[in-house]
Amino acid sequence: MTRCWKSRRRKPAAAIATVFFVLSIVLHSRLRDSKSFTTRLALCVANEAKGYREQSLQNVQAIPVLGVLVLNGDDLLIRFLRSIDYPVQKIVIFHNYDTDESINQNVRASLEQIQLKSTMTLGHKHIREIIQLYRTSNLGFSAGVNKIITATPLAKFWMIANNDVAFHPGRLGEIARVMHDSGSNQSNSCLWGLVGHRNSPYSMFVLTRRAVQTVGFFDENFWPAYAEDCDYTTRLVRARCSIVFESNTTRIATHEESASLKYASRGKSTLSKLVAQSGSGFNNFDYLQAKWGVNVCDLRLSEPPYMTLGGYDKPFNSSHFNQSTWYVDMQRRVSRGGPKECVVCDCRSPTLVNELMG
Repeated sequence: MTRCWKSRRRKPAAAIATVFFVLSIVLHSRLRDSKSFTTRLALCVANEAKGYREQSLQNVQAIPVLGVLVLNGDDLLIRFLRSIDYPVQKIVIFHNYDTDESINQNVRASLEQIQLKSTMTLGHKHIREIIQLYRTSNLGFSAGVNKIITATPLAKFWMIANNDVAFHPGRLGEIARVMHDSGSNQSNSCLWGLVGHRNSPYSMFVLTRRAVQTVGFFDENFWPAYAEDCDYTTRLVRARCSIVFESNTTRIATHEESASLKYASRGKSTLSKLVAQSGSGFNNFDYLQAKWGVNVCDLRLSEPPYMTLGGYDKPFNSSHFNQSTWYVDMQRRVSRGGPKECVVCDCRSPTLVNELMG
């Protein structure tokens, strides 16, 4: 051993030359088919990188469910999906049909391309599973939220968004980290409003299991949309189920306000005309007034608890009701042009939430 070491010290140039000679023989035999070698090397590197990426995805805490409500604007949906820059376990797309069939066809075509992943690329692989929910009628915003929840009943929390939003870089990962942090205010709250009206940011929000277990599902009497957010907020406040609203509702994502109604107004849709009508009998304010004895939308605040208490303590001033109690008035819905269909139709059973949530 000593002699060998001394020999290398005495003749380093000869040793280096020997190494290079041996390597040249090996490389000459190995690289006769250089194309094959290069291909194998590239595959080896690619497989190693793929394994590293998959291991990294397993190590992060993904968004369990990201539900998106779609009426029209298939281009907005694609923009929304492409803005995702953090792992999401399940994307649930709920397509609420428009009265304009040409719009429905465009949305269906885009959804098929997304599902097949053959004719459209989102530019990332952060989505692990896509669930698409179709309806041949428009069930409304509340029903869409309820369907997303009941389709994924074991989720730790649900992110709900309209398709007219798009994430700012890094914000989705921020939401995941905050919601998986057991000590954060948001993870211990019932609802985290992210995007939308400053006093009612329901264009994108996070809903926790605690919220559903405390005040139940969204009231589907609010069809097709509007005032359901005011109703849910007052139920949370009355049940002392804490709420967090973003003070800057453009921080998380961009938002094209009322984009669905603008799209609908371009074609033959009658939905935009319905929600554009004013008066106590439209936009569900008649039902909201009957349920709480006052228009609770007028009681919203920009600071916690985000709503002052006024009107009835319980829905319809009934001692038999609690904050989770409601049932669909089908006669009213049909008279307004709505369908004879709902997702959660009757919440008068005290065990309904547990039955649907597992």
